[in-house]
Amino acid sequence: GRNDIQNIMNIATQSLTDFDHQFIDRMAGLLTSSGMAAAAARLYGLLLLCDEGPISLDDIAHALSMSRANAWYAARALERSGHVRRVSQKGSKRALLEISSDIVPPAMEQQLMLQNMSQLLQEQAASTTKPRIAERLQDKAEFCQLICSAMQNAIAEIRAKRPK
Repeated sequence: GRNDIQNIMNIATQSLTDFDHQFIDRMAGLLTSSGMAAAAARLYGLLLLCDEGPISLDDIAHALSMSRANAWYAARALERSGHVRRVSQKGSKRALLEISSDIVPPAMEQQLMLQNMSQLLQEQAASTTKPRIAERLQDKAEFCQLICSAMQNAIAEIRAKRPK
């Protein structure tokens, strides 16, 4: 019942080792360098390590030494991007979170951004009268397209591996 869920959530946050904390910090360093907010990046790292089921915002805040409000904002950002999902607990209004098992939506979001960037770069390359700038913009547009193609292939491969 309720005590079982509370025990699971306590296990999820109390069993973090120093190595786990280092992983969370290193993951946060990688993700923040790509533009993710630090609290969201740390939360993502934590949820990657949780295997005892979903955990509450209170437990997240405690495990990551952040305010409950910061944990909530981080969770909302990760939920919007498809990295985590909210799980409801029968008879409770508490939000429980777990890592999303579907890695495709965040990848598709990144792919769309790269496609839009490539389009913008190509448009600007076509409209500029300066050859060096046009070449630079076109090179970057082509790079974005190559990354998009690679991501498209990876998404198709992941989807093909999933059970129907």
